[in-house]
Amino acid sequence: MIAMPSGMNGVRYLAAGTGGARLLLGCDLVVAGGREALLTLAPGQGHAVVNAHEMMTGDFTRNADFSLPAEALKRAIVKVAGERATIVEGTRLATALLGDATLAPLAGPTVDVIAAAKTDLKAGQRLDGLGEYMTYGLAENADTVAREALLPIGLAEGCRLKRDISRDACIRRADVEIPEGRLIDRLRDEQDACFNLLPMEQRTA
Repeated sequence: MIAMPSGMNGVRYLAAGTGGARLLLGCDLVVAGGREALLTLAPGQGHAVVNAHEMMTGDFTRNADFSLPAEALKRAIVKVAGERATIVEGTRLATALLGDATLAPLAGPTVDVIAAAKTDLKAGQRLDGLGEYMTYGLAENADTVAREALLPIGLAEGCRLKRDISRDACIRRADVEIPEGRLIDRLRDEQDACFNLLPMEQRTA
């Protein structure tokens, strides 16, 4: 019986109900050390094998002092699994054995997620957040996002539309007014500049 992490926002249970899992495989310390994941382990029987790598969450874009409670998460895992807990430097091992961490991009960002209109949108509306009512995400090649100045969905929240956008149309940076002074925009610009992925209008000769 296995409880396996399913993305960043939850756990996919292959075990039948709470306390039914004999093994928790954790590729992400934050998810594996969470209460929801640990409750899947069978009391006194469940084993935990967890990657110690700290995958930063989006909280750091809103709080410059944010840090992951890595040691607390490790203690929580050990408290539940006891001597059956194994916490390993899986990412470092993969880098040493394979030359790079599993699933890490080989040369910077290759795919981005852009904002598309979930419904007909009107000029003047302010875009809401992920999972709400106005936008949804579409995967697109990172170089295409830069070349066509498409709006990454992570930057969309709080932007005000300059024009009407039809349902299912992709939203471009030129279609919105981006709020001033946001940390997330500065960080995104630094990332794009590092990998030569700045939108065309932001590039200098």
